Amino acid sequence: MALDGKALRGSASRVMDLRARQLVSAFTQDDLIILGHVEVADNSNEIPAVQSMIESLGISGRVFTLDAMHCQNKHLR
Repeated sequence: MALDGKALRGSASRVMDLRARQLVSAFTQDDLIILGHVEVADNSNEIPAVQSMIESLGISGRVFTLDAMHCQNKHLR
């Protein structure tokens, strides 16, 4: 199962001082099924968003593929 965050292209505005909106997606690599999306809070990053997605989908106890950002010790449970 893979989880990854992406900034939505075209969602930022320098004129209106808006940062790009970010989503975290979970999908299965074998079946190519998207399990869900969650938006990252403005004052946060994708680490807590991924953790809450794992809890809300009830998919703990599985093997996940994440990028290096999620290797930080202070955010691990």
